[in-house]
Amino acid sequence: MPIDTSSMAWQDAEPSGDTIIEKLMDVFQSNPNKAFHTRELTDKVADTSWGRVHEEERTGTIKKTEDDRADVMFDLMTTYRVRSEISRLEERGDVESRNVATEDSDIPHDWENVRYFTLA
Repeated sequence: MPIDTSSMAWQDAEPSGDTIIEKLMDVFQSNPNKAFHTRELTDKVADTSWGRVHEEERTGTIKKTEDDRADVMFDLMTTYRVRSEISRLEERGDVESRNVATEDSDIPHDWENVRYFTLA
């Protein structure tokens, strides 16, 4: 049910905070000479756990619990949302991307390329 923006409920409410786009732009502007892949950006702006998962995969110390299934679903849904916002930034010309070969990286997957993003 919608609320009236002149109501006390609306007037007394706190602003929702930074949007994902604002947070992404903060990351890019704070790191003008660096490029990031989507999971790195999602960890930075949305508190996901891809960095921990990546490290566990790299070191072979993966710990699976019942909560992991929910965590993975949250991370995947959040990553999809962040990736959509990155696409909007690309369309506006704020961000550029390149597919970077993974042969010399420590990315634990068998992907040949990973798309990295940086400030345009």
